[in-house]
Amino acid sequence: MKRMALLVMVGACFGDNGSPAVDARPTADAKADASEDLPDALPGAVSLRITEINPAGTTDLIELVAVTGGALDGIKLEELTNSDFDYTFPAGYTVATNDVILLHLAGTCTDQVGDAASCGTAAPFTAAWDFSMPGNLSYSGKVFELTSTGGARMDAVAFVESGGLAPAGYVAAVQLIQSRSAWDPTPCIHDPATGMAKDRYCRNISVIWDALEDDNSNSVTRIVGAEPLTVPGSRAQWTAALPASFGTYD
Repeated sequence: MKRMALLVMVGACFGDNGSPAVDARPTADAKADASEDLPDALPGAVSLRITEINPAGTTDLIELVAVTGGALDGIKLEELTNSDFDYTFPAGYTVATNDVILLHLAGTCTDQVGDAASCGTAAPFTAAWDFSMPGNLSYSGKVFELTSTGGARMDAVAFVESGGLAPAGYVAAVQLIQSRSAWDPTPCIHDPATGMAKDRYCRNISVIWDALEDDNSNSVTRIVGAEPLTVPGSRAQWTAALPASFGTYD
């Protein structure tokens, strides 16, 4: 099956020592209070899924797959905790069902309209659709949401490490995508009083993305289970860290 990969780089949120970086963005709670729930996506419209990610390399990558083909105009990918990252696809691009899209943060090439091979196939680019943008994506707790033109919800996923601290807005961001019926509705556990890492930051329902390497050799991939691309998503659809396979989806 042909796959589309999407790579995005975003600003750092937490240092290696676990201390929080300054974050002037509104929290997910503030976002939820300031806006109404997103509408459902229209039947038959283009629909994408987030399928692979590595946030720890020199060129951060996010991959998407089209479960329904159509125009990418206005589709937006946003990180909801502290990355200050969002990417909106430019006008003119149309993908087919099962196409793969790769978003490169700090990438150097974006394929031309109508030509998925214009950036070539040499690493880090692929035979899939390649899009590049400035920035980087720090390795800590991250919650991504994918919306269509007009703000209709399409997909979401929550990632966290098995220990240590997550961004201050992480729990609120997970609960936000749950409220939009885009993520596992199982109640999130966040109980700092236990002193146990497993009981904090919604780790009971988030994808654990430990062991991602700085050289992009590993990633976490949405290929597990009988229907890995169904929505709402869940951690059961995602692997632990495996050798990266950006640009293809089998």
